[in-house]
Amino acid sequence: MSRKLHPSSQMLVAASIALGVSIAMLLVAIFFATSSPTITLTVFLIALAVGSLAAFLGALLAIVGLIKHREHTLWLSLILGASVLLNPLTAFSVLLLLGG
Repeated sequence: MSRKLHPSSQMLVAASIALGVSIAMLLVAIFFATSSPTITLTVFLIALAVGSLAAFLGALLAIVGLIKHREHTLWLSLILGASVLLNPLTAFSVLLLLGG
């Protein structure tokens, strides 16, 4: 028999999973390369889109968890900050500003 998690814990788990997907898509966008430029560009753009949506979802879940529930405040705050900083669009914007 499984025990159901508290709603604040569910928010924390869902936000963590969304942040993990966002980081995975950021890594795919950076390191995926094939001999075909078209496939590389397609994978890069899809990874940016999916990663940005996952980071947005993680940030949204963290904000709702911080406002609605008082448990896990530190962890939800860290997830919120990481979702903003590790958003693929934010990361590539910073790289473009620093590199060029």
